[in-house]
Amino acid sequence: MLGFLSDPDKVKASWEAYMRTTPEYKTRLDATRGRNVQPGELDPNSIIMEMLLGTLFPLDMVSRPDELHLELQLPSAAVQTNGQPDNTGTKLTWTRASARRRPCP
Repeated sequence: MLGFLSDPDKVKASWEAYMRTTPEYKTRLDATRGRNVQPGELDPNSIIMEMLLGTLFPLDMVSRPDELHLELQLPSAAVQTNGQPDNTGTKLTWTRASARRRPCP
């Protein structure tokens, strides 16, 4: 039943066929429409890598390198803070934008 697992090429082909059925792959494929990208050129393995990297490293340091947003959830309302509190005072937010438009190292 799982004899195909003994052949790495068949495993790879099966994996890639499955990845092409995922909503993430279809979303990526839709995003490439109009850019002369053929479905065969879109690597299904790149989808899983993006999902893994997005889970392991959720910071978006590429698209907004000049902005930092920090949230702190507290068990009770803050007495004093330099952050922006929510309505209950238990969630504080700080947002800073870099004056220079250079990416963070």
